[in-house]
This record gives sequence, structure tokens and C-alpha cells, in this order.
Amino acid sequence: MAGGQRGGRAGFIAGASGDGWRIERDFGAFPVTLSGETATAEQWSTHLTVSPTPDRAWRFTNFGTNVNVAPAANDADPDGDGLWNELEYALGMDPNTASPSGRPVLALDAGGFLTLTFSRPVGVTDLTYRVEVSGDLTIWDTGSTYSATGDVLSNEFTTQLSRTTVNGVETIVVRDNQTTTAGRRFMRLKVTNP
Repeated sequence: MAGGQRGGRAGFIAGASGDGWRIERDFGAFPVTLSGETATAEQWSTHLTVSPTPDRAWRFTNFGTNVNVAPAANDADPDGDGLWNELEYALGMDPNTASPSGRPVLALDAGGFLTLTFSRPVGVTDLTYRVEVSGDLTIWDTGSTYSATGDVLSNEFTTQLSRTTVNGVETIVVRDNQTTTAGRRFMRLKVTNP
């Protein structure tokens, strides 16, 4: 492919330079075929698909850019609801519409156990979700954990009570394994990359 030619349906620009190939594309998954000839006239080709990371796909869908700059920056809050974009991405919320729905919910069940309900989009594979519990807000124990490398549904600190998926978003309910009748209890959701 000669430098400056537009490549078929993919709509990318590829050009050879002294350093190798450069492919420019605003967004989207697209196929790339590279082919050439060696010094001994052997022909070769390779095929690959270039896809955006899940956070870049979300950013493009919601802001029309995959660049981490305002108002699409991870720490921006364009809808003014107090949740920065990275958290809205993690919880499957709309970063352009202020809404109380979609936020994690803490509740006390009939047995005196704290429960934490949160949402997680199925396609988010670049984040790790950890439910943490504490009796003093100083020492936090990691309970149920959800990530692309595997989930820990229950352990000595928490127990997953339910997990349902509707329209590509999971709703997960996790319970603290210590009752509030024995003393003060706290729960939080910690989201990290990865």
C-alpha cells in the first residue's frame, strides 16, 4: 500500500516511513492486511484486526472522541452529578445526563447484614471491582472481586447474593459476612484499572 492512499472500507491511512508503518484512524475496529516482498523476492502478508480498548469505545460513544481530554477526560464530570467519567464508565452510566440511578446502593437486610448493590457493564474488561468491608474505616478487607481474569464471588469477608444481567449490564448484590449487631460495619466498592 503506497503512502497516502485510502484503504478500502476501513478508511485508514497507512504510509511507509523509515521507521515502519503508521496507521491513523479516529475510532473503531478495522482489519489491516500488510504485505510485501523480502530482498530475496519472497512474498509475505499478515492480517490483524485493530480494536479500541473498552474505555476508548465508551468514550467515543459518549463524546465522539477516544482522547482522554475534557469533557471526555477520566476525571471530568460534564453532567455535574458528582461522579467523574471513569466511575460512570465503570458503573454503566450516561456521563452526559445527571441521574441518581446506577449508583451503588448500601442497604441493611432483615438479618442485620449490610448489602451492597452495584452495576457492571458486561463489556468492561479493563477494570477490577472489589467489594471491601471494615469495622473501623481504617482497615479494609477485600471481599468479592470481579475482573477479566476471574471472579471471587464469596470469601471469608463477603458473599455474593445475586447476579443478574439485563441489556448488557450486570447487577450484583454482595453481603458483608459480619452482622451489624456485633458492632459498626462499613462497605465500599473499589474500582481499579486493572
